[in-house]
Amino acid sequence: ENLNALIERSFNEKDQILNSDEFVGENGGGSVYDISELDGMVYICKCPECKVITKEEGGNSGLLLRYINSVAREIKKEYPDIFIRTFCYGYNTGTPPKKVRPESNVLIQLCDKFSISDPFHPLSHPMNIKRKEYFEGWRKIAKRIMVWDYWTVGANPHPCTVFNAMPEDLKYFHSLNVTDMFLEAGRNTYSPQSFIDLSYFVASQLMLNIEQDPEKLADIYLKYYFGPAEPQMRKLFNDPTTRNFACYLRLESFLKPDITLEEIIYDFDKQMKEKVLNMFEIAKDAFANLNSKELSKLNELENQRGYRKKNLQLS
Repeated sequence: ENLNALIERSFNEKDQILNSDEFVGENGGGSVYDISELDGMVYICKCPECKVITKEEGGNSGLLLRYINSVAREIKKEYPDIFIRTFCYGYNTGTPPKKVRPESNVLIQLCDKFSISDPFHPLSHPMNIKRKEYFEGWRKIAKRIMVWDYWTVGANPHPCTVFNAMPEDLKYFHSLNVTDMFLEAGRNTYSPQSFIDLSYFVASQLMLNIEQDPEKLADIYLKYYFGPAEPQMRKLFNDPTTRNFACYLRLESFLKPDITLEEIIYDFDKQMKEKVLNMFEIAKDAFANLNSKELSKLNELENQRGYRKKNLQLS
């Protein structure tokens, strides 16, 4: 299928969007519609005409954008407030094109891809310099960008946290005028991340006001979430082997490729296991020493939390 056929098909894409169940006119429905490549694609088209365009643009992103732009222009004629979103990431469309530029109603979705960058170090770290160049290259040509970021990755349970990288990266995205974000930050049963709720809290607060101090926000969370167990949980959160373990893990494997991750994790387990278990026991004792009035209040709060959770699931 050559480029002419793709552009002709863009008129069908336009009709599908305008006739979709979600689209209900100017006063309702979605404002962003997605047309994106699938994961793992290594090319878009190899016909002679498209190969000429790919060479001219320096990669597949130019071929993709010429098609996306054709859809966006048709949509804009009737609905100038509608955005067409498309992924530009990975080996297929990650490199910004040399010539074509996204239309004003095209939303470029970039990806802080964990298989390329290290989510436990900020993008300013030397390990992530190539990914930072990727973001800045697209910022120069796109009028509106969003980011798909990863917080929970890995295959082994460990007390890692993205807290060291997350505040700085959010400030960096803010400086790039990123307008939208999607965080792949769900709870991972098989590779749990310590203090994930603390990260959720701090990130949501920074998105409201990026000038806030993340360490002070963490203090608020530790105080009001853990209550009497706060001193021990704070020690665990601030312990270098907890706050910096994932950074240490990736950095060691980056600087010493002859050392396997399994060896690093095994060494960490021996050092950390006893310390963590001891802190948890002290934290549990703090709750055990609560008086009956405090326990009653705690149970009341826990029941309210469970009620809210149940109703959220039902809704």
